[in-house]
Amino acid sequence: MTPLANRRELAWGAGILLSLAALALLPLATRRDDVLNFVFLILLSITLAESWNMLAGYVGQVNLGHAAFFGLGALVARTLWSLGTPILLAMLAGAAAAAVFALPIGAAAFRLRGAYFAVGTLALGEILLEAGAPAAAVTVLPCRTELAERMVRDERVKMVSFTGSAEVGWRLQKVAATPRVTLELGGNGAVIVEPDANLDYVAERCAFGGFLRAGQACISV
Repeated sequence: MTPLANRRELAWGAGILLSLAALALLPLATRRDDVLNFVFLILLSITLAESWNMLAGYVGQVNLGHAAFFGLGALVARTLWSLGTPILLAMLAGAAAAAVFALPIGAAAFRLRGAYFAVGTLALGEILLEAGAPAAAVTVLPCRTELAERMVRDERVKMVSFTGSAEVGWRLQKVAATPRVTLELGGNGAVIVEPDANLDYVAERCAFGGFLRAGQACISV
């Protein structure tokens, strides 16, 4: 890594740490519940997105069971906090409960690969429903291609968001009744190298862009 790139990485890291420190002190600066709730939801969304990125990007597995583990941890933490447990201990207990619940499931599920892994996590959703989880909290809708096309053709659907193969994604965009269609289909971005560029740096950044998250990024080189 070049000295310039190293300084950039350090600057990014320092900026992230400073931002997190500022957010940790936010409750001391304001007592407004709406502001604190908004910031908390942002951080929660970032955490869930990164956890999915780690599993799908680095490991190459498509996990559809995040909501179950997250919901269990939140339920345990909320229950203990309501009973008088200090919030920090309640949050740690919630995380531990989710981990204990996930370990035996993960031990079996990680033996599966590709589409079978997704089927396994769908089965987890069905188990939760059978165990009494509210139907509004767990939504699992496997369907055939014909039904998926019928749904996106329906004029009541105002927006379609799809993540998957290019063949299916472009097909859904073509038949969708709404023009508001967002697609996450992966990619192979081109790189323009100027004649006066530092080739060592170019090679380093191209390798980084090509293999970041195991190539599971839509802007991969």
